[in-house]
Amino acid sequence: IAPASFSKIVAVGLGAIFAVHVIVLATTHASPDQSVASQGLQILSVLLVFLSATHAAVKSRGFGRRFWGYSAVGFALLMVSLMLRHFDPVKPEGIHWSDFVFLLHMVPFGLALLVRDSPREEGSTSWPRILDYVQVVLVVAVLFVAFIYIPSRSASDEFIIHSLYPIFAGVLIARNVSITTGFWFRTRVAHCERERLAFGWMAIYLTIYTLSSALTHFIFHRGLPPGPAWIQLQGSVPFLVGAWLFYRW
Repeated sequence: IAPASFSKIVAVGLGAIFAVHVIVLATTHASPDQSVASQGLQILSVLLVFLSATHAAVKSRGFGRRFWGYSAVGFALLMVSLMLRHFDPVKPEGIHWSDFVFLLHMVPFGLALLVRDSPREEGSTSWPRILDYVQVVLVVAVLFVAFIYIPSRSASDEFIIHSLYPIFAGVLIARNVSITTGFWFRTRVAHCERERLAFGWMAIYLTIYTLSSALTHFIFHRGLPPGPAWIQLQGSVPFLVGAWLFYRW
């Protein structure tokens, strides 16, 4: 457990980032997807949750090191996908390779879902499980390229928004719900307190992330007015909450 005084500093810092994001969204004259400040704060939020997961992995051994190590890799992939999307000088429209990286960033969380706090697995690597996930990644890559990426290259904006985007959004929502459900299940059947805390904290983060992401997809697909761009907070709030939870490991 982190010292109480430093924990307060971390909490205040994360709260300050949230407040700054609210102010930026309320005062910016640029659209949210073109606001460099908003995009930068979202990437900063992901960087902080990545650092929290990495810090937890470094402090741990055995189960904790593997669980938080996999989680840190997932957040690193998410950060890469956001940087590819937001700061690509070409500013691609429609489906982009960053979307593929974004789709796959949950794979390390799937590996973390399989980690157990067992002396028999201390320091070991379950290569069959990893190879199974590699096969899943390869299948997903083929399907993404064949049915989403290639069709989007020569498609009109209307076709992408009304046909390809709903398919991709449905895949993302199904991915998020399945992974989140898995973590809640592992929390219920945890064999010890360490497992219960790790899976429970990750389940809380994933629940917030899944709900906010689904709401964003719904608003974009239905073409509802986004109002004061508050929906962009889904790019910071889940990660700031996750950073606070994981830092406390």
